[in-house]
Formats: sequence, C-alpha cells, structure tokens
Amino acid sequence: MAFEHTIDSQIKKAKTRRKSLVLVGVTIFIAFLSVYLSVLFLVKGFNVSISPIDAQQEASISINKGLGIIRNQTAYVLFGEAELQIEATTFKSKVIQVNAQTPSNLLPLKLIELLPKPAVLRFTTDVESVHWKQENTWQCP
Repeated sequence: MAFEHTIDSQIKKAKTRRKSLVLVGVTIFIAFLSVYLSVLFLVKGFNVSISPIDAQQEASISINKGLGIIRNQTAYVLFGEAELQIEATTFKSKVIQVNAQTPSNLLPLKLIELLPKPAVLRFTTDVESVHWKQENTWQCP
C-alpha cells in the first residue's frame, strides 16, 4: 500500500510540474506576441529618398528627437513623431519633421534634395610668376 502511495504522489508532482511549465510557456508566448503586435501598431516606417545621387550614396540619416531606428534609408519611428537629420559630407544637412500624418514615403513625388556646400579653395603659389584675372580684368601683384 505504501508503494502505491509514493507512485501516486510522484504522478501528482509530475502533473503539477507539467502544468506549471505549460503555464510559464504560454505566458512567455503571450508576452512576446503582445510586444510584437504593439511594435506593429506603434512603429511607423518612413522611406527617405535623397537626391542628388552623389548625396544618396554617402548620406547618413539620424534621429534627433523621438525614438526609432534607421535601416536601409528607412526610419522606423516609435509613436510616429520624430525629427530626422539627413547628412552627406559635401552637402548641407537637412532636418525633417515626421509625425503620424506624414506619408510613409516622404514627399512621394519629390526627392529630399540636399544642396552642395560652398567650395573652399586654398592654394599657395609664387606671387611673382602668377597673373590673376578677376571679373575679366587682369590683376597684377
């Protein structure tokens, strides 16, 4: 009789352990599913199209205000409000405000155009051997 009692208690413990493991697994699954669904509903992606092509190849996009990440010229913004900064080395940077009403592809018929930075020329030369022409008149040193 004592032998049956120990087997029954071991079976009960195994059933209780299995139920608790299933409950923990279902809870973890529901938690991951709720996080995934909240990301789908709370995150909005904005495609950023940049021109000219030189700027597009070397452009970097960053988020100044708001929460989000940047992947492949697409800004994924949490809660749909952010300030994006687009930069390229030889072009002036541009700041764009995006919110929930902004279309997913920013300015769908128009690219975000970065303007070139003004050029700075620096050079040295021998002053006696150079003749300068400025506004169609020769300037001699």
